[in-house]
Amino acid sequence: MLKDYIVVDLEMTGLNPKTDRILEIGAVKVREKQVLGTFSRLIRPECNLDAKIVELTGITDDMASAGEELDTAVTAFLEFAEDLIWVGHNVQFDYKYIKQWEVNHRMEKTYYSVDTLKIARKCLPSLEKKTLDYLCTYYGIQRTSRHRALDDAVAN
Repeated sequence: MLKDYIVVDLEMTGLNPKTDRILEIGAVKVREKQVLGTFSRLIRPECNLDAKIVELTGITDDMASAGEELDTAVTAFLEFAEDLIWVGHNVQFDYKYIKQWEVNHRMEKTYYSVDTLKIARKCLPSLEKKTLDYLCTYYGIQRTSRHRALDDAVAN
């Protein structure tokens, strides 16, 4: 059982790490099974948001334009994350965006991860769906917001 880890969730402007941007980063740091802190940053994507992204996340162009600059937010997130194992639902997808940022900045680092989607597929094969929303309902986890990075990280 992991005692020290960081639960990570990102919201993005689309599905391609090479062309789309990180819109929001949320994380929960856990040490010795105790929550030590949270991290939440809205990031200025330097583009207009697609209507589907606004509908999904509730993040508007006005909200995003008030966000932090990408380099500042990602640097702060990586400092917050330290060398902890990343935990998240389909965390490899989120990891690709951070990895692309690092490639763009000529950085190379490896992060270890635990994917709750893979765990759900293996441990709950008969469950109809394995989405974070469905699993939260299945386990009775109350959520105030969906598809907001920190709220999704907390739900994980």
